[in-house]
Amino acid sequence: MKRMKRVLKTIKKNLGGWSIMLPSLFLFAFFVWVPLLKNVRLSFFDVVNYQQIGAFVGFDNYAAIFRDPQFTGALWNTVQYVFWSLAIGFILPIGLAVLLNEVVHFKGFFRTFLNVPNFIPGIAATAIWIYFFKSEDNGVLNSLFGGEAISWFYDPPWSAIPLIVLTMTWKGAGATMLIYLAALQTIDPTQYEAARIE
Repeated sequence: MKRMKRVLKTIKKNLGGWSIMLPSLFLFAFFVWVPLLKNVRLSFFDVVNYQQIGAFVGFDNYAAIFRDPQFTGALWNTVQYVFWSLAIGFILPIGLAVLLNEVVHFKGFFRTFLNVPNFIPGIAATAIWIYFFKSEDNGVLNSLFGGEAISWFYDPPWSAIPLIVLTMTWKGAGATMLIYLAALQTIDPTQYEAARIE
């Protein structure tokens, strides 16, 4: 009986929070989980469109994906992008945080300056970099170099991945750097002194 009262008391106590959360949870389930589960189910059928669901084919659709050269190419591009984004996106912010931690003057200015790209909306950042690497004569990089216009995203064919990684690193490195910088600034200065003595 006491346990039941305690449970009811907890429910009553958290009722306000649940009443705020439930509409969001419902919308999330309706717009994310329901379509996701429906698509997982459809992936096991021969589907022409949503109105015409054919015979059950099991894992044949998944097997067909791995035989498609476009899929394997896209998968390889994704692996490269993730690898380089994690490698550069981990090393660069740590390096910047260590350097900024050693700066005595204008620390606030540098912190703000390095974090500005983080406040630019994704679409605007993409537009800036597309304009920068535009293959026509009016692209910023081609205007700087002059001569024949270079297709930065297509020539050579592998150049698109590094440019996308560069864009995303430029946009996100500042925020990650602030996290590392905050962690570095929690280290007791006596630890540095002890390390210098040793």
